[in-house]
Amino acid sequence: MITFVTKHIRIIDKVTLCLDSIYTQIEKIFLESQCEVIMIYDKEKYCGYVERMNMRDIYLPEFCLGFDPVELDASDRLMDEIKECFDRSISRKIWIPIKNKNMGQIRDFAIDESDGLHLDESRLLVYITNFLQRSERMQVSQYCMDTKGINLPELNEFTYLCYRMFKRTGKRCIVRGMYWKHINIFNDEYADEDKSGIEDCSVTLISDILEKYAKEGMSEVIESFRRSGVNAYKMVIPDSDELTMLDEVETRAQKEKFGPIYLKSEDYPDREFWLDNLIKTEGCEREEELWDYQRPKKYGKEKQTVYLAGPCIVGGYPTAEVGSLAYRLYQRLLKENIKYNVEILSKAHLDISLADELEMLDIRENDIIVAIMNHHMYEKKNDDIDLLEDYNNRPANSWWFLDGPIHTLRRGNEMIVDKLYPLLADQYEKRTFDNCYVQVGKTYLTGQQETQLQEYIRKTGFESEKNHCVGCIVMNANPFTKGHLYLVEQAVAEVDELLVFVVEEDLSEFCFADRFQMVSQGVAHLDHVRVIPSGNFILSSHTFVSYFEKDKRQDEVVDCTLDIGLFGTYIVPAFGIVKRFVGEEPNDRVTQRYNEEMKGKLPLYGVEVKEIPRKDVGGEIISATTVRKLYRMREWKDLNLYLPDTTIDYIRLHNVVMREKENILKRADVPISMRAGLKRVLAEHQTVIFYGTGVDCNGLYLLLSDAEKRQIVFFDTRARVETYQFNGKKVYNPKILLETFLAAPIIVTSTQFGGQIRTELIEMGISPGRLTQNVFSFWGKR
Repeated sequence: MITFVTKHIRIIDKVTLCLDSIYTQIEKIFLESQCEVIMIYDKEKYCGYVERMNMRDIYLPEFCLGFDPVELDASDRLMDEIKECFDRSISRKIWIPIKNKNMGQIRDFAIDESDGLHLDESRLLVYITNFLQRSERMQVSQYCMDTKGINLPELNEFTYLCYRMFKRTGKRCIVRGMYWKHINIFNDEYADEDKSGIEDCSVTLISDILEKYAKEGMSEVIESFRRSGVNAYKMVIPDSDELTMLDEVETRAQKEKFGPIYLKSEDYPDREFWLDNLIKTEGCEREEELWDYQRPKKYGKEKQTVYLAGPCIVGGYPTAEVGSLAYRLYQRLLKENIKYNVEILSKAHLDISLADELEMLDIRENDIIVAIMNHHMYEKKNDDIDLLEDYNNRPANSWWFLDGPIHTLRRGNEMIVDKLYPLLADQYEKRTFDNCYVQVGKTYLTGQQETQLQEYIRKTGFESEKNHCVGCIVMNANPFTKGHLYLVEQAVAEVDELLVFVVEEDLSEFCFADRFQMVSQGVAHLDHVRVIPSGNFILSSHTFVSYFEKDKRQDEVVDCTLDIGLFGTYIVPAFGIVKRFVGEEPNDRVTQRYNEEMKGKLPLYGVEVKEIPRKDVGGEIISATTVRKLYRMREWKDLNLYLPDTTIDYIRLHNVVMREKENILKRADVPISMRAGLKRVLAEHQTVIFYGTGVDCNGLYLLLSDAEKRQIVFFDTRARVETYQFNGKKVYNPKILLETFLAAPIIVTSTQFGGQIRTELIEMGISPGRLTQNVFSFWGKR
């Protein structure tokens, strides 16, 4: 957790240091001044700090201290900036100096003490962060109706997140402690005020609020499913205090607050007693099965699914897999030839995201939702399946659960299966043949992703006229053929405006820049057609990576849910799209499934999907695959049959090179000398920059271990105009290379644009000695 400390510091100028005796000098300064931290500047530019513990981290001659020197001013965004610094830091523990704007003094430092964070607080931080991204749930104040304000203790990451949450709901926050001044909200004027009606913020308060939201969210989503015609059942597990009887072992487990997590300790009291009982009760063959939580989240490959949603009992805690509810249910259905998948959706009882996950499901007519929870997670209704009587009437000397019924063991799970089976069997008899979608799941984005998407929509500059019928086509055009042109001509005849989204993901034989120009020039003669880059949220590796691996995925059932969900949720309303046109696909099974899924789901977003028969030449359909084969052989005569003149002219005029497409190569395919060189650079430096976030960059990154990946910082020219991530990490703007990353080596990853990138970096003032060119193309030889 990010906290603050005040230190006694001494500031010195780098020029006063003699590199030959630097350690002796610094040791002398510590002794004479009795300071805790020495801060080093070079002509008023902050270089870093030294404390007694990190003296040996000083690397000569660059004077790199093992982190990127950063000095932050107190501001409203200070805590967010600190978090960003820690996220990109390689060192396990660093101090970030905080500069007081008014005084120009530095006494305070931010530090990340995550290792000492209590487990419950750490988990709550994650929940609160998710909570803040759901603006529609910002009604916290209704749970604090009688309070005049919330009293927040000293500033740290936890209290800062709470502050944001309460302030966004209009609840007054009364802060305590000196470090709040760093984010300009120090309001100690309430210090002498009557403290009645002031609620102290604590883990308990936040837990209560999250629990209430989790409870409300689950109640609402289950009721919403039932109103929509979804087969949704609610099963309520009793709490311990509702039970009239306990087994002898259950009584002992509650008294000793027994939990399997403690049994991992060899010195746990009565360890053999508990292990013997658990192994015997759960049907295990060995102890390790009790701790194995790397289990399937889904059983079966049928066309209809039973979704089990809830906390620990659904996730399989605390039993072995063979005793878990999902496994027992699937085995029972299998035995009775009831063809359902069983899929697990499990979250802790404080986690408000379970309701979101249920709303994200694409649900068909034959699917079934079974929400299993106790009163902490769900508000009990009259039509619920209440298991209180079943638990109270269980056989004597029958160990059903650990410290509470929500932690049910194998025998209790078998009872629940017996209770569920008649309902599932009845629904199976009533199943429909078509099994159409009755609900398309909501697609949620993080706050940052939503900002990126809105920026993409804004940059297209498209505004549909009122009452216009807007249609669209999404095409890779690899390359643009007469078949693509035919599809556009057929589509534009049926709409007022046609948008052609060209797939921007650069994972095809013809690069995006060439494909975009081929399409633009190929449809230039048509009125009311607009050609637009697809961005990161339409048919990209982020939304539907299997599309770019079609050659390997023909026999697999691919998942295009995210791509269709994002398109329907965000792209359709933004552009006013009412029709999407697709070409008939007789050969490619991945594209066939994509088309079928669109036909089933997009109408629920108000979009008609129209499949247009493919154009043929002499009875043979026009295929981009055929065109690429002819292009490799330079069979221009035959290519004229398949390509429009605009594509032929563009290819010849620009001498377009078709890349030999290969998926990211295996490590063994990369030259040993190159891999060794990359490892050597990473061993010698704590931070290494990869410049250029393309296919070559991704190939190099996949060669690294997890520890080595943490050393990599990504830069790209694209980051000058767009905020985005690559492999889950932020990509930085090149302008900060001379401000923040002064000594880190730079590997120019792109083989295609390497010369251009190196020239730009040297013109910026980057020393050529810092630059290394990657010479291995992950596209293969051109």
